[in-house]
Amino acid sequence: MEITSFGARLRQLRLRAELTQPELAEGISSVSLISLIEAGKRQPNEAMIEKLALRLKIPADELRGGARESENQSRRLNFIFAEMAFKNGDFATSEAASGKLIESAPALENPEFSYQLHALRGKSLESLGRIEDARQEIELAINFANESGLELEKLELTIDLSRYAKESGDFVTALELIESAQKSVPTQLQQSATYARLLSSAIAIHYLRGDYIRASDLSASALEIFNDQTDPRARASILWNASLAADANQDTRTALIMAQRAASLFAEADDARAEGRLRFTIAWLFTRQTPPDIEAARVQLIRSEKLLQDSGTEIDKAKFDSELSRVEWLAGNYEKALELANNSLIRLDSSEDRLQRAESYLLAARAQISLGREIESSMNLVAARNSLSQMEPSRQNALAWRELGDIYSMLNHLPEAINAYREALHDAGVPASPIAFEILKKSEELLQHGFSQE
Repeated sequence: MEITSFGARLRQLRLRAELTQPELAEGISSVSLISLIEAGKRQPNEAMIEKLALRLKIPADELRGGARESENQSRRLNFIFAEMAFKNGDFATSEAASGKLIESAPALENPEFSYQLHALRGKSLESLGRIEDARQEIELAINFANESGLELEKLELTIDLSRYAKESGDFVTALELIESAQKSVPTQLQQSATYARLLSSAIAIHYLRGDYIRASDLSASALEIFNDQTDPRARASILWNASLAADANQDTRTALIMAQRAASLFAEADDARAEGRLRFTIAWLFTRQTPPDIEAARVQLIRSEKLLQDSGTEIDKAKFDSELSRVEWLAGNYEKALELANNSLIRLDSSEDRLQRAESYLLAARAQISLGREIESSMNLVAARNSLSQMEPSRQNALAWRELGDIYSMLNHLPEAINAYREALHDAGVPASPIAFEILKKSEELLQHGFSQE
């Protein structure tokens, strides 16, 4: 038994019992000896430990530390249970068990264990679609990781935090988190898979912001650093985002080659969730070909569904439903496309991923229009517009605004179409022409005139 450990424990238990040193010492020892024991300069014998425990009204084993060790072992077993529940896809049980452990383990004398608990609960909450709650847990986990000197783990969690910001449309915060993390990476970690993930995240954010040149340059640099000898997941994550940058630069063929290589690497690393998410990105690339390769896209989505069945989150599954809806619409299966788009929206109900929600609304509207339900589609078009209006400007948002404008134009709703196109130009960083304002004004005047005649 360490004297300092015993002394600290004695003092903590005395204060918990609301006893002064003289009150604890009375009839057992001198006050000065109690003071020396608490300072870690003396150690009591077994007879004295029994008397002190009796005065403190606790079992002697607790004073010795045995009960504490037993309690820690129990917590560890409960943590393993929560971790296994997460791995088995039972996210609700994992969240509840880890949350209960956090409540019962007061900030924990062991910050590394605190990091593990908060990180697990954060990932469980994310899997349940509770992104804001997950963000709070991950921030706490980062603090404990930092306190424990867990550099790699802190970087991994920062990447997760950046992803939450990115998915909510806050690309500025997402990039700030990644760039700040990059500056703190020690030289010895700059060949690690975690550093590759940092670079991959930076590529993705530049792509989403519409800075395709920066995304392409960073992709080339990252691929040079992480050659064929690197961890497969590291190369896969870089190739994934490099493929998106290639597609943005109108090189769909290179984009597909890169994405398929990335999927093979994720399969090699047995990362089912990453491979599953990438497979429906590949499906999307197939639908962007001229003409769209619908069957190739469908093959990718069938594979994706199997991979995400156990490992996918609600947001992953919402994106899958959305992508399959697009494929079904292209194939002319409009009822099925509408059903899938609505499924996606149900899954996104509590999500902050506004762009994905807007895209699902647009897919639902397209399917309804194809079914001759133009009036019903108007509600989804308004909902898509509201979702996009709540986001920071980006090139990705510009594409969604343009699609909204195309749909309104097809319906001959000219004022709404012009407004959507104007927002698309704004999000793409291009000021709208004054001519657009004149056209909009004239369209509104014509509509008002037509209504007044009726």
